[in-house]
Amino acid sequence: MTSRANETLHTAAIVAAAAAVTVPVFLRAWISEDAFITFRYVANVLAGYGPVFNRGEYVQGYTHPLWFLLLCLGTMLVRDPIYVAIGFGLVFTMLTVFQLAHGLRRLDGDRSRAIVATAIACVVLVSSESWLSFQTSALENALAHFLIIALLVTTIRHGTTRPGQAALLAGLLVLTRADFALLVAPLLLLLSWRTRDRPSLLRLAAAALPVLTWVVAAWVYYGDPVPNTAYAKVGIYPSLGAAIAQGSVYFADWVAHEPFPAAAALLLYALGVMLAKRLEERACAAGILAYTMYVIGIGGDFMRGRMLLPIFVASTGFGALAWAKYADKRWSSPRVAFLICSVFGVALFAGQKVKAPPGIGMRPLGIVDERLVYPGYHLAAYRARGYVVHPFFDFRFVQVLRRYAAACGPFTIHLPSPRDGGILGGPPGLGCGHARADGPLHREAPKNVSPQ
Repeated sequence: MTSRANETLHTAAIVAAAAAVTVPVFLRAWISEDAFITFRYVANVLAGYGPVFNRGEYVQGYTHPLWFLLLCLGTMLVRDPIYVAIGFGLVFTMLTVFQLAHGLRRLDGDRSRAIVATAIACVVLVSSESWLSFQTSALENALAHFLIIALLVTTIRHGTTRPGQAALLAGLLVLTRADFALLVAPLLLLLSWRTRDRPSLLRLAAAALPVLTWVVAAWVYYGDPVPNTAYAKVGIYPSLGAAIAQGSVYFADWVAHEPFPAAAALLLYALGVMLAKRLEERACAAGILAYTMYVIGIGGDFMRGRMLLPIFVASTGFGALAWAKYADKRWSSPRVAFLICSVFGVALFAGQKVKAPPGIGMRPLGIVDERLVYPGYHLAAYRARGYVVHPFFDFRFVQVLRRYAAACGPFTIHLPSPRDGGILGGPPGLGCGHARADGPLHREAPKNVSPQ
């Protein structure tokens, strides 16, 4: 077979892998309740009120500036943030696979081993129900995962020869979510320490401009560069020990429900650590470990697996890239490739058998598979009805409040959970199907679910 034919075959394999990963993500597409906070900010921007939740109240209630900017730009064109957010999630899913496959191909001249490494990484990712869910959900996960893989590819492939590119990707990660600073801190410190020549220092300084610009802009506009959600979450546990105990429960809950993805990611991370030879690669491993400790130290989250997914994706990509770069060439033989794929297949099947049943209720310690709790927020349900359905809340009252405001003037209402009601009662005319005055939303509680 000619070189051109081989290249075509390899490209076809990458496209097939991207499609095989993106299709199950699409079938699970949905919107998280937390995303409606960002949707309200987007609605206010497009209505001319600025990036605020309430007019005249300058509070940063979102944690993902870069994701928020993308939603604003996309909603300017499509008008419906639900379709925009899900569309971005699917696009970044495909780009993540393409980026990883391209990096594996460039690291290893052997196409067959690069294809095997790509297939293994894709199998590990798709085996995680949390990863499949939060690639959409309208939260920043899909964008973050793409940037994490891009940073790993750049670092492992080029080392410190492209400090500006690595620093820019690290900065975009911090703009995606501020606490990713812990994930990239060891690498950035190493790049700063190793950079000596003037052009490289200038590139590092230029790469830091987006983050510095946002910090200054947020400080001026909101009066504080730190999102108020951080203050709302800090100190909710009586002690650090209590937070670590809850974070450990959060980690154990994810492992119990997704044993194969957790074990595979740990195996790939350990493989990457054993194979890594350069300081920048070890810095990546240190960043993954630091972020893991951080997630456990803050008590995790209430959404199953969500805060652990950057660790999961980074570990998977790190191990696959290190294997492609450093593993003995004998590992590329068809027999070994078949053996590796068989082992992963058997482990995946066994993991599916021993994992805990998902359930749709909240655990006593506050961990839940949120996607199962909100069937009315799934893309299929939204397309069928034209509006979202909350399991415990009757949204029709929002239409009554709008009519009251039109007749009597604006007023303030306090809600225990302002996410959904906030966007529905927010600026009119955004064009969202879920906010139409002529299509009142309804309450439909799923079976076997009780309000928590």
